[in-house]
Amino acid sequence: MYRRKKGGRYNKTVVEVDNIKFDSKIEAARYSQLILMQKAGEIEQLELQPKFIIQQSVKIKLNGKVKTQLMIKYIADFKYIENGKIIVEDVKSSYTANDAQYKIKRKMLVYQQEQHEFDVFREYIYINKHTQEIKDYARCM
Repeated sequence: MYRRKKGGRYNKTVVEVDNIKFDSKIEAARYSQLILMQKAGEIEQLELQPKFIIQQSVKIKLNGKVKTQLMIKYIADFKYIENGKIIVEDVKSSYTANDAQYKIKRKMLVYQQEQHEFDVFREYIYINKHTQEIKDYARCM
């Protein structure tokens, strides 16, 4: 069952599937695909919205005053196991895949891949209803 509501960053349509709210129609559709893949045994242990701490909060001194810089977190869309590998996946439109803040956080997360215990960062990019692109990032050890 789909329910739609406008909002969020980039004015995406918020969609609800199986009583779970997704930030976009694309993310909801990918969730549905992953559920089917899990039922077919192609993937296992599907997790939604896994959180990763890229940098802990830190106190800094600025002009003689102590200030706290907040931690930097990365919240991916999905995490699952495919062919024995732990995959962290983010669903993006071709527009949001080029967001500078996203690119920096993605690079930092992939750099810390071992620490966060995953094998591949997968970017699922929706270009149009007939074209999707999948990019896999893994740090060379």
